Amino acid sequence: MLLPLILAAQNPGQKPGNNSRLKLIQSPKPVKSAVIDGGLTRWVDERITFPAQAIEMGVTGTVTVKFVVDTAGKVSWVRPLIEPCNTLLYLELKRVLSESSGWTPALDNEDKPVSSAYTFAYDFTKKADANAIATMTVAKSAVAPHFIQSGQQKKIETFCKWVDDSYEVPKELKKMDYDYHVTLSFSVGKNAQIRDIEVKGCDDAALTKNLTDLIGQSKWSAAMINGKAQDYFVSVDMALSGDKKGKIEDISFVEQREPTFPGGMDRFLDWLDANLPDIYIANKFSSSVGMLFTVERDGSLSNIKIVGNDQSFQDKASQTMQRCPKWIPGIRYGKTARYPYAYTLTLREIEL
Repeated sequence: MLLPLILAAQNPGQKPGNNSRLKLIQSPKPVKSAVIDGGLTRWVDERITFPAQAIEMGVTGTVTVKFVVDTAGKVSWVRPLIEPCNTLLYLELKRVLSESSGWTPALDNEDKPVSSAYTFAYDFTKKADANAIATMTVAKSAVAPHFIQSGQQKKIETFCKWVDDSYEVPKELKKMDYDYHVTLSFSVGKNAQIRDIEVKGCDDAALTKNLTDLIGQSKWSAAMINGKAQDYFVSVDMALSGDKKGKIEDISFVEQREPTFPGGMDRFLDWLDANLPDIYIANKFSSSVGMLFTVERDGSLSNIKIVGNDQSFQDKASQTMQRCPKWIPGIRYGKTARYPYAYTLTLREIEL
């Protein structure tokens, strides 16, 4: 008796190892860490300064950041790992780290360069004049302002996405390509009120006004330094761009996002069901077939491999996957990135 086989979908919520449908293949982990000539602490100590404006704000302390050293030995993605006691101190540390040179990138187990992430903490109190420190608050605990959305406190990344989704494109920009790398800065007062709004990097007056109005409408919680409400300076960098088709999503603030099929992974399975030809075999049969592929930076698929115990199905599945529509590419540290995936298809018999 000939029996057709169908693709048996697994619940997307199931955990890997329990016949889950899709599994991200982790990037190779470094076995040798990145190093900088002379040591990072020495590099920072020799170049960092205590910003005068930070002294005026009256708060100092330790700033802890996360950063990435790429395969070329360049530093990128400098972000606070712990909420900084003073944004101006964080921006100064970010500047010095971003300018650091002389890095030897991390290596994997094949001695190939790989990008790797690190943390670094710097205590600014040793850089300030003793008289200045005497007039300042040394932060033992710090909670930065949080963006309020739907009554809940959110991180700065949510604010950036809100701005990116909410800003209105002026009529004159809708007719052309535009790309602005802007800095949005403002202060959140002790009473959680927004003031001193400034937009830099945009020469379109209408867009600048729209961004200024948006910031003024946003709701925030007040900063808490050593348990007390404190004025706090906020500064974020964003990339606002678009073309005649509309806005282009700003991914510069996205740390990690896995690639996905347009419409979601359920739609990917629907596409497979609709495009894989019927499969018939001579005996009752049930098995799993593995699909290995890489989602490239432009969303196309490469390195497609089909692993299983039915050669006919392997050939047909491979041909089908070559025609797969482009995916929405993955993001790693604010840039589109290659993501290798393993996909498990369960073949199950059905009675006619």
